[in-house]
Amino acid sequence: MTKSPFYIDGDTSVCYYNVNNLRMVISMRSTHVLWYSAPAKVWTEALPLGNGRIGAMVFGGVSDERIALNEDTLWSGYPVEYKFEGGPQALKEARELLDKGELEAAQRLIEERLTGRDCEAYMPLGDLLIKNEEGEYTDYRRSLDMREGVNTVEYTSGGAKHVIKSFVTFGDAQGLIYDHVCSTNGINCKVTLNSKLRHNVYTEYGRLCMDAECPSHMRRRYLKGEAPYLYNDEPEKRGMRVMTLVSFETDGEIAFSEDKAIITGAKRLTLRLAARSSFNGYDRQPFTDGKPYRRDCEEEIKRLETLRYDELYESCTSVFRKYMDRVDFSIRAGENDVPTDVRLESFDTSKGDRLLTELLFNYGRYLTVASSQPGTQAMNLQGIWNEQIVPPWNCNYTININTEMNYYPAETTNMGELDEPLFSLMERLRVTGRETARMFYGAGGSAAHHNSDIWAISNPVGDRVPDCAVWAFWPMGLAWLCNNLYAHYQYTLDDDFLKDTALPIMRDALEFLLDFSTVDKDGYYKLYPATSPENTFIYKGKRRSVAHASTMSNSIFRELVINYTDACGVLGVRDAIYERAEEVRNRIYPFRIGSKGQILEWDEEYEEAEPHHRHTSHLYGLHPGHQITDEDTPELADAARRTLELRGDDGTGWSLGWKICFWARLNDGDHALKLLNNQLRLVRQNESVALKGGTYPNLFDAHPPFQIDGNFGACAGIAEMLLQSLPHSIKLLPALPEAWADGSVTGLKAMGDITVDIAFEAGRVKSARITVAKEKALPVEVFHDGKLLLTIDKTGEYNV
Repeated sequence: MTKSPFYIDGDTSVCYYNVNNLRMVISMRSTHVLWYSAPAKVWTEALPLGNGRIGAMVFGGVSDERIALNEDTLWSGYPVEYKFEGGPQALKEARELLDKGELEAAQRLIEERLTGRDCEAYMPLGDLLIKNEEGEYTDYRRSLDMREGVNTVEYTSGGAKHVIKSFVTFGDAQGLIYDHVCSTNGINCKVTLNSKLRHNVYTEYGRLCMDAECPSHMRRRYLKGEAPYLYNDEPEKRGMRVMTLVSFETDGEIAFSEDKAIITGAKRLTLRLAARSSFNGYDRQPFTDGKPYRRDCEEEIKRLETLRYDELYESCTSVFRKYMDRVDFSIRAGENDVPTDVRLESFDTSKGDRLLTELLFNYGRYLTVASSQPGTQAMNLQGIWNEQIVPPWNCNYTININTEMNYYPAETTNMGELDEPLFSLMERLRVTGRETARMFYGAGGSAAHHNSDIWAISNPVGDRVPDCAVWAFWPMGLAWLCNNLYAHYQYTLDDDFLKDTALPIMRDALEFLLDFSTVDKDGYYKLYPATSPENTFIYKGKRRSVAHASTMSNSIFRELVINYTDACGVLGVRDAIYERAEEVRNRIYPFRIGSKGQILEWDEEYEEAEPHHRHTSHLYGLHPGHQITDEDTPELADAARRTLELRGDDGTGWSLGWKICFWARLNDGDHALKLLNNQLRLVRQNESVALKGGTYPNLFDAHPPFQIDGNFGACAGIAEMLLQSLPHSIKLLPALPEAWADGSVTGLKAMGDITVDIAFEAGRVKSARITVAKEKALPVEVFHDGKLLLTIDKTGEYNV
């Protein structure tokens, strides 16, 4: 086989080859590859693959291989017509109790009369199990090339070399591909499927088949000895169904038993796996009105079977290259050819491993590509990867920070089109949220609360559980999501998106907040009763969660008012909601600073029940909002800094990710790096680390347990350290740590659809290239270290 190199990129250390007329890429950068010298023993050591819809966790076993499977529409339950009565009256009574200072009674009333049904849970599809007749083996290596989206397992056994590649395809033929090549005819294995769902495995027409069904309902409260999930035999109460098919291509012998395929004497074995569910929309019963999932899966597997292996391979790698090559971040630190888990094991939080930082940044981008594609479901608490039928927190959409954080890196790291699944979820919440706003608050517009699911549940969950108000009663979910929505416009300047997608959702979310708001004795508009997500305070010696105001709620209100009126200005809209928003724009309950110099979380300086609580919701105005800056509001910026000091530098995984973003916005790169290093602490599966998050061996974020949002928070935080922007304003290297003195970043996005490349030496900009493509982005002021470098008044490419 002749190799003819035709291009070598010295900056990124990637070598491109033509091999037998196939374009192949050998990534020489350790910051694009995770690798290990032993198979995974547990799920958080396995490596993730995905195409937004199909997820797979590859363990890399030799004698026993397990590939854990997911399909993004597999949830328990079905759409339910939900009726709730007495909400507006209960709200009125709760406000009266708060006005009398009876916070405990108000909270109890809210929990008993203003909370409703719980959401459903994201389900695992099952496992592809491959049992090989292998004995001792040597030269083992398993790896994930994030630039290619391909998992590779290599080992030698019995004198034969084995190479196994696994990946998930994109496009019209979507499936998992498992390709095992041996230097001799030494592949002898048995292949089957299994699932924690109700299922049936069988063989038919030379394929392995599994038909499965999701539970009808996941219940929060159940008695000892009872299952936390229910199956129902009534058709209208049955859950989602799913078909999985595996086809086989081999040069060996193949035989089928009742529930497995048996392959012997093969040099090559290629498996193609397809999966399709009966999900037919958030408002349609998946059993009685579902898609023809068996037929859909049969058609999918046939499409996979018609394509050659190299075509399937290219369908995967071309997509990952498309996105991953848009941005390159490099700190001048040489190479590190040490297994990823060993690097984590030996990681020193005081000194760090700079290449591990690059790896984590690229991993956040890789996970975005693998778990969110146009037309798929939005990423949940675990992206698309989950192995448990009773997952932590139902593996749902937690929209008081976590779902939003999942999409923080998309715009800044040049993958804005991958936001589409989130916007589709918001459109569904807008529809269901209208009834929620009406039934619970007697308000117009749309409201969504703390949790949601594939059925777009929007009511306050909790189901009247005592003390649930701290997380259940929080009607700000849709309004917060609007920040992601408007940010997409700010980064793209897409007027059609603003007019057709963003503004209608923003309008409904704002109408609800305007109806829900009240005017206090000082003439300020505020939202109450109010909670600060999942946090409590001490009032009359007891922990309470409901107050007259919370800084976060009012910050979200203020941000949405500003964004909506600005959007209306862009589009020339002057509707009734715009007029009401203009009236309240400068009269929303203000930030308040406490006796310790901190921003107050509630309307009063209550004693904090947990001073180091994982949520720092009252700094929403600093990030993701833009209400607190060193330049425009220095007093509030100092108070935010003091707030973070009091909260401390520890926290759960996602909390550390958010704090990285906070410190970056405060232009303190060294402190941001300290939090980033804390997040890189190794955590083992099932290990309990109170208030201390970290990273699992496969680089998944450890809350603990696993939550994917911390991966995205860290990725977004690194981008914030390198580049920040507002409309018409860009800051280069606003929070560059001393340890990152020399390096470069290319392809980051600034607001205005502006692309920025930066090279830096000794902690300062050495050169920068700024590409402005749209007139609407002008003028653009470019700053570094607080100084104006240039003002751009024409489109084109500019070098600094």
